[in-house]
Amino acid sequence: MLFNIFMNDLVYTTENSKMLNYADDTKIYLSHSEPQIVEGGINRDLESAGLWFKENGMMPNPKKYQAIVLGSKGCDINFQCVNETIPTSNEIKLLGVTLDSKLKFDAHVASLCRKVGGR
Repeated sequence: MLFNIFMNDLVYTTENSKMLNYADDTKIYLSHSEPQIVEGGINRDLESAGLWFKENGMMPNPKKYQAIVLGSKGCDINFQCVNETIPTSNEIKLLGVTLDSKLKFDAHVASLCRKVGGR
């Protein structure tokens, strides 16, 4: 609970995108029809969040960061945090649920079937 109270004001660092916190899991997202606006907005907010971490005696761990682009076909978006590129994938696991860039749960259902089949 103390961690959540401490992290509570991190959401005020974002000016371009929205931020969601659940326990120690934080998501930054931005929706726009132009991929360049998404890339620029999120990168500026990641930079602001990095400054917040530094001012509060914390260090971000970009190696644990993940990115997914929903709805865009063939766009090349590059997210940066602390001079490291955040890998973009077609699948991402959010709070134990795997979904893909088309918001389908095929990978999650397949994973559940493998677990159940193994028992």
